[in-house]
Amino acid sequence: MSSLLIDHRFCYYDTTLTSSISDQHMAMTAAQVCSELIRVHEESVAHFKALNPDLAAVPPGGPAYHICGEYLKYAVFHVSCHTGQMYSAGHLLGEETPDN
Repeated sequence: MSSLLIDHRFCYYDTTLTSSISDQHMAMTAAQVCSELIRVHEESVAHFKALNPDLAAVPPGGPAYHICGEYLKYAVFHVSCHTGQMYSAGHLLGEETPDN
């Protein structure tokens, strides 16, 4: 899978700060970013379903104390926390965020 949004320079904050961002990234509108996120999500879900992993097994390359099903639950929680952080940061910067 390839996407402008999948870029190792965006992995962690420190790396992002020391990396230059291309004109391609800056040219994306919010609607284009949203559309690309949805495309990547749908492609990722299709790939995961095609793999048909055993949700009670340890994911490939994962630590022995995680099983696929629990790892997925944590991933949803983790992304939700970051989404909340983005809304909080916007609110602190004076943005009027929509009610949930």
